[in-house]
Amino acid sequence: MPRVSRPVLDADEIARESTCVDPQCPWEGPCLDCRERHRLTPDSCRESISLPIWKEVFSRPIPLHTPDPIRIGCKLIPVIHSIAKFCLPERFPTIDCWAVPIHKVMNLKGEFRSADLKDYLGLPPDRTLLLSTAGPDPFMETLWDRGDRLDFSAYNIDLWFPAQLSTWDADGRAFQLFNLKRQLIHAVLSRSQFAWFRLGAYIPLSFLAPIRRCPNIVISCQRMMTTAARALLRREIQIAHKWLPASARLFFIARAGVELPSDREVYSVNSRWLMLALKGRTINDQANSRKSVGDLLVQNLKTTLDTFGQRRNAA
Repeated sequence: MPRVSRPVLDADEIARESTCVDPQCPWEGPCLDCRERHRLTPDSCRESISLPIWKEVFSRPIPLHTPDPIRIGCKLIPVIHSIAKFCLPERFPTIDCWAVPIHKVMNLKGEFRSADLKDYLGLPPDRTLLLSTAGPDPFMETLWDRGDRLDFSAYNIDLWFPAQLSTWDADGRAFQLFNLKRQLIHAVLSRSQFAWFRLGAYIPLSFLAPIRRCPNIVISCQRMMTTAARALLRREIQIAHKWLPASARLFFIARAGVELPSDREVYSVNSRWLMLALKGRTINDQANSRKSVGDLLVQNLKTTLDTFGQRRNAA
């Protein structure tokens, strides 16, 4: 998500920040809808969200989210979709977990494309299928609307992230807190094995207290296009590493050219190898018309797997 510039704080400093979450007392911020600065609540310029919903969400308690630790052997989790005919999982037996983005297998009615998503994706039954919710906002709202009524395991999904509801820094503190609390609630409602870690520019660390003992933490590194954005990402990673128990595993969505903790179990959900191959490009983003898409898929994934393994071993 786009992030705004802010002085880098350490974990102790951010913990001392204001923890006020009163929905009647939001901070001011630049509104993306009317382009003016004013007090922001979900109904200030967004007619789709009413004040009663705002109050209802903030009145709900958040129970502690303490699922069991995830057991995955390979630290690289490749994203897979639309390539079942190439039988890649069989060619990479050391990769025991594969991820699929939610918008590739579910529609906005909450309906999945198959009753057996492993079969649909060409994934052997003994591999682990992870449903990634790093996707467009409308799909996240569908997940929120369905609450606890979606049985992911019924579709042969082994693991799933909770909804990743938008926390745009430009929307101001009030809207961020609203979506972050929904995100925390949805992790419990959906019985997800994971929780998202996201501080943004305005979120106090104490607000994430319900997930501090969650052993499987997801951090998104997507859309880190600027130096300032990557600096904020480094800050969040440093704070997460210091604040979370040493036993917590970190699952990163994509990478943004920042160092990952070397003294903690770290996993990477990677789609770059796939997207480049589907465009006829190598992992170095070089056009290669001499190789088929199938060959590029194998080459890109092998290079990514080798590089990731070398990086982790070196660390």
